Amino acid sequence: MNPANNNASHNDGLTLRQAALIAGFGYLLSPVTTAEFSIMPKLVIPGKIEQTVQNIGAHHGLFAIAIFCYLITFLEDIVLAWALFYLLARSVARCHCLPRGSGWCIPRLFSLPC
Repeated sequence: MNPANNNASHNDGLTLRQAALIAGFGYLLSPVTTAEFSIMPKLVIPGKIEQTVQNIGAHHGLFAIAIFCYLITFLEDIVLAWALFYLLARSVARCHCLPRGSGWCIPRLFSLPC
């Protein structure tokens, strides 16, 4: 077996393109817009607490969907933060090292290749 072929088939992990696609689609497919602009205005009436409580009681399934949208968005934000960190750390770190010769380079701190 040729060692060069083994290295070529070895997956080095996430590419910058994949990280950018994860971040982009994550923002586009965020369910919080559905919760904020479609579901919650039907349930929450500003200044009328009694009406809001009645709406939530009458449409508890819709309220549960809104809470689920917020939960999905919370989990999605974690993935987006990871993807953006990976994307930006690899692209910016090449020119933003701490004092030369100190060994404190951003890629080395986070085990990323330079």
